[in-house]
Parts: sequence; structure tokens; C-alpha cells
Amino acid sequence: YRPEDPVPYEVVVDEKMGLEIGEQITLGNEKVRVVGKAKSLMFVLDTPLLFMDVRIAQKILLGNTPHVNMMIAKTSENEQPVQAAAGLDALETIEARTLKQTLGDIIAYYVDEPMKAVQFLRVMLWLAAGILVGMITYVTMLEKTQEIGVLKAIGAANSYVMGLLLKQVVLISGVGVVLGLILAYIFAAAAPIFVAIHLVESVIVACISFVVCCGSGYLAARKAITVDPMIAFRGEI
Repeated sequence: YRPEDPVPYEVVVDEKMGLEIGEQITLGNEKVRVVGKAKSLMFVLDTPLLFMDVRIAQKILLGNTPHVNMMIAKTSENEQPVQAAAGLDALETIEARTLKQTLGDIIAYYVDEPMKAVQFLRVMLWLAAGILVGMITYVTMLEKTQEIGVLKAIGAANSYVMGLLLKQVVLISGVGVVLGLILAYIFAAAAPIFVAIHLVESVIVACISFVVCCGSGYLAARKAITVDPMIAFRGEI
């Protein structure tokens, strides 16, 4: 880079924009040529970033008026970044932040604040999913009531029938949880925007789902083993 060099009307785009290298796009009133691609570099979830020479960016966005809204500086080895930022901030002519403070501000403004607005929806989805999963498991176990009555009629003990049903519930719940985790990571990788899946939270969700399924299955099994074998034989269930 040399200031005397001509301004390159070139831009590097994110690959998710679907543009090809060599293709021309219009930014403002200027046409620029795509010379490279970046991978999954987004600004707040789904807004792709563009990379270009600062001179062409100022010309397109600011009408060629020199404007700087951020500068990056490195402190010396014997000086603490927090103290240096505090000293500059005290001048009241500029706002200084350390790297840690900047990242904290970005997360607080672009992540924490929007997440507060969706907490209610998140809780409602949790309740709806828990009720739905519990009802499906409960109804599935009740559908086996006639078979349970037949088993009891031929001499099967309640403990044996209960153990048989619980084994089925545990097996189905375990397969469902594992399949759900696998599909979650597959869909996250294929999503057009960046989707972060926290491993610890995924395990917690999986454990809660497993407990809900097993609990619903246990309640349904307890109700099913009380069936009268004669009623089961007559098919009145």
C-alpha cells in the first residue's frame, strides 16, 4: 500500500453473498470488482462484511471526506492497557477502550440486549416443547394398555410389565435425544447465518428432555398396569 497508488476499485465479499470473483457490483454510485471471498465473516448474525481499501470506502460512503471513527493503538510492555485507556478517556476528547472492554461492549449491545427481548419466547417454547413431548410419550404408553392386559392375564407380574415398559421408554428417549443433538449440529453447520451451539447447554437440554420423556412414560405405565385383564380381552379399552 502506497498513498500515491491509484485507488483500487476492488472488494472482498463473504462467500454467502453468492458473488463470483471477477463479478462487478455497485456500491453507492461506484462499481467495484470482487477480487476475493471471506468465509463466514458476519456483522451481527446475518449481515455480511465487505473489505476494501479505506480510500474507496471513504469515497463511496462519505463522499471522499476523510473520516475516522476508530483507531487501534498498542501499549508498551511496561504500561497497562487499562491505565492507558483510562488516561485517554479522561481527556474527554476521545473515548478509549481496551480490547476486553470493547468485546464486552459489543456483546452487551448486540447480544445481551436483543436476547432480553426473546427470553419470554424462549420460556414459552420450553414449556410448549416439554408439554408436547410429555403428552406424546404418555399417549404412546397408554396405547399399549390392551397388550399389558393380555400379559397380566397370562400371569405376568406388575413389576415385570413395568420394567418392560420403562426399558422401552428409556430406549426411545435415548435415541430421540441423540438424534436431536446430531440434527441440531447438522442444521447449525448448514444454516446461512452463524449459529453457535454451547456444548454444556446442549447437554442440559438433552438431560431435561430425557427426564421429561421418562417421567411421562412412567406415569402412563403406572396407569396402564392397573387395567383389568378381562376388559383387555374384550377389547373395551
